[in-house]
Amino acid sequence: MLVVMMIVTLVQAYYIEPHAAELKRQIGSFEATGKDHPLRKEFSKLHGVSAVCNVIVLAGGVLLVIL
Repeated sequence: MLVVMMIVTLVQAYYIEPHAAELKRQIGSFEATGKDHPLRKEFSKLHGVSAVCNVIVLAGGVLLVIL
């Protein structure tokens, strides 16, 4: 379980987060960019994947504490 948590964290830290930060920089203003804009859709997708990664790591930590 610990290995899975580490892999998910590494993927999130070295792929998802930098890519999302670059998209956020390109978007500039979320208020001025429409929800159907391709960059905003891609950012939303990455944000969702990041949230799932956080839940996986959190759940793994809870399992390790319980076991």
